Amino acid sequence: MKKRVLVASNRGPVSYQFGPDGTLTGRRGGGGLVAGVAEGLAATAPEAEVAWICAALSDADRAAARLWPGDTLGPGDVPVRMLDIPPDTFNRAYNNVANSILWFVHHMLFDTPNQPRFGGEFRRDWGAYQAYNEAFAAAGAGPMAGILRYSTDPLVSRDIIGDPASCVFDSALTQASGRLVKVFGWYDNEWGYTSRLADLAALVGEQS
Repeated sequence: MKKRVLVASNRGPVSYQFGPDGTLTGRRGGGGLVAGVAEGLAATAPEAEVAWICAALSDADRAAARLWPGDTLGPGDVPVRMLDIPPDTFNRAYNNVANSILWFVHHMLFDTPNQPRFGGEFRRDWGAYQAYNEAFAAAGAGPMAGILRYSTDPLVSRDIIGDPASCVFDSALTQASGRLVKVFGWYDNEWGYTSRLADLAALVGEQS
């Protein structure tokens, strides 16, 4: 049985551009995460079932995500599921919350008696941030249900013991640094693997 490896990130390993005739052309995405992780995932592909969930960052990316909804996109050796998040939602979630608020909160860089300020505009931005995270949750509610689980609860490692999901998406820890958004996933290595073995046994039983 192949192991399953799931990566969830803001920037994915592929990006799209429109050609002069309007056709979509894909190429490898940029950034240190892509360079560091994509090669490692490609190397594990013969022994593992690999999937990468990411956000569509440009108009061309969103067009590709709409053209092939739910499909895996290329190029490259890693299958990619790109999420079509509306531009305004993405901008508010990334620039106004993750990059402008949460990054500074996580690094304790605010002048806390005076900053940040949470008014009506921030509540609208926070709604977009929730929608951004829920897009990843929805990706786990389809064919990844039971494998990818979305959580809004504050988590520590002991909370994951005995969880059958291969990845528990920790929405509270989504953060940004520059142009990089980090998302966090937890897993119980032994129990998650055992659960996938049970899935395999059930599949074999259905086909026998």
